[in-house]
Amino acid sequence: MRTIIKISIFLISGLCLSQNNWKVQAELKSNNNVKETNVFLIKKNKEKKLFAWYLYDKQGRELEQKSYSENGETTSHYKFEYPNDSLRYFISIDLNGNEIKKSSQKYSITAKTLESKTRNENNPILKEYDSNGNMVKVWKNVNGEKILLSAFTYDKNNLLIKEVLYQEKDGKSILNTKRIWKRDKNGLVQKIISKRKGEDDFITIYEYIKYST
Repeated sequence: MRTIIKISIFLISGLCLSQNNWKVQAELKSNNNVKETNVFLIKKNKEKKLFAWYLYDKQGRELEQKSYSENGETTSHYKFEYPNDSLRYFISIDLNGNEIKKSSQKYSITAKTLESKTRNENNPILKEYDSNGNMVKVWKNVNGEKILLSAFTYDKNNLLIKEVLYQEKDGKSILNTKRIWKRDKNGLVQKIISKRKGEDDFITIYEYIKYST
């Protein structure tokens, strides 16, 4: 059984997580003792370059993240705090290491749904979830017409293995990008293969640093 929920989050990236995805990802990091993740990007005929870095606590919750430009400069920096089991603080850090914004967000690694406020009532986003709480499709509602923006496929452990992104054109959904997740036997992402309009676009490589046991 699938449920469609009307919300207003605009897609900043293809992978927008529900609370259930947060739960799955936290358990995955915790079970594998992951402390840090380094994410590298390999574009067509180019060398591997650091794209992002993540830090987690022993419960698998994200504590900090940074993203980098092609020349290695930091382009964004965020930190997270968890005052209790249902709330987290999202902290923006400037390039000098100073806190510039702190906002709160409902957070749970046990819940299956994410509460969101409507940002645009005229063109709301519709998200479709499966019975396990996984987001499987995202639609844009334009004048009563549903336009597909993205679709997600999961394995038996509720881990994402495929993402398909669409581009809106003349009121229709046009296939834009496909991404395939390659995972190890423990479920950790090893690489993501991205194809744009049928052609190889880039490969994302994941490398992990683990807590000592």
